[in-house]
Amino acid sequence: MAPPPPNWLSQFPQKRRSLLANLFYGAVRLGLTKPKNIVAHVTHECHKRRQWAADEAEDQHWARVLQAMRDNPTETQAYAQTVLANETLPRDERKRQKREVAKPFILASMRGKPATAAQHWRLRKEGYTGALPDDRAEASALLGRVLAEKHAILPDKPSE
Repeated sequence: MAPPPPNWLSQFPQKRRSLLANLFYGAVRLGLTKPKNIVAHVTHECHKRRQWAADEAEDQHWARVLQAMRDNPTETQAYAQTVLANETLPRDERKRQKREVAKPFILASMRGKPATAAQHWRLRKEGYTGALPDDRAEASALLGRVLAEKHAILPDKPSE
């Protein structure tokens, strides 16, 4: 699984982190390969966004970001290094990590909802003969176990 983001990004409001993270990822996708250069690019982008700010709150946000970058250069560069490391992973590994990060949220969204007809059908198709679960998350977990047993795959074992 991808390492959690360094505390540097966590100091900003949750709803503002995505755009800020994308500025770092965008710098790497432009071909920058050194954390110092990535930070310089993001700093430039933050200055531009501050100039374009539509209101005082937006201006203050970008001012806080720039101040945090000045006050914590080591942490900022560490975050840039994390982004660089994630972006240089092979595509399949990045996809696997995204799936792993998403799993708890997907399961949380399934809890309390009725199992689907497709889940029940698949459980029967795979040879499950026990009582069918009523909860979508339980059905998903059960289907994962049935498939793992049927195909002799350990649920958390990476495929080779």
